[in-house]
Amino acid sequence: MRHSPLSFLVFLLSLLLALPAQAAKNAVSEALLTVPGESEGAEETPPEFREAVSAYQNKEYARALLLWRDLAVEDYGPALYNLGVAYEHGRGVRPDPAAAAGWYARAAEQDIAEAYNNLGRLFAHGLGVAQDHKKAFGFFQAAAEMDDAPAQFNLAVAYLQGQGVGIDAENAALWFEAAAEQGHVLAQYNLAGLYQTGRGVDQDMDKAVYWFDEASQAGDSLATYSLAMLYYRGVGIDKDLQGARRHLQAAAEAGVLAAQH
Repeated sequence: MRHSPLSFLVFLLSLLLALPAQAAKNAVSEALLTVPGESEGAEETPPEFREAVSAYQNKEYARALLLWRDLAVEDYGPALYNLGVAYEHGRGVRPDPAAAAGWYARAAEQDIAEAYNNLGRLFAHGLGVAQDHKKAFGFFQAAAEMDDAPAQFNLAVAYLQGQGVGIDAENAALWFEAAAEQGHVLAQYNLAGLYQTGRGVDQDMDKAVYWFDEASQAGDSLATYSLAMLYYRGVGIDKDLQGARRHLQAAAEAGVLAAQH
């Protein structure tokens, strides 16, 4: 696919800050905990828990739920969390976000960071609970402080959009960076956008290019498109029409509409 130089002059809406309407949703919402936290040690994982994980992964949901319920009686955090996942997404039971919230709440009492994050997401979107952005913020914050990358991203979004807290771009940047350092792709992309615009941070095109490139290499097509624009304009990076064309084509093939014109 060939493009004339003029085809690169597509302005990036809002300078390509990717904050989807439901940004608080994240990729780990359906991910199981397969082993307990490092503090417990994998060797202490109950064999029934591992058996349940294997059954779940083989779509033997009834068997998995039975084993996790037995462990839930003992308030075993990872089992409580996985029951929440199963109830939220209807694995072996009808989808029941209210029941999922209950399981996540019990898991959070056992200091399962992912449970705090998923509770935050349910409260942010009013799934199985009354929508409450302040409670969502509190849950995201609790998980973020436990170094959970998706929660750090969600907390950053809350700060940037003023959900449950006053708008605070500086704190948003801090939490995007914390998640980005852990490889969270959306956080990398948004952090690049903040450095590009100077929102919440000092404008720094070198850092913008770095984080767009990190996200692009991880498969984020909008980050690839952003790099194409920067290569074309020579902003924060040496002007390179071939590099711009290469990134633009990759973004177009990934479905970025603006790159297809």
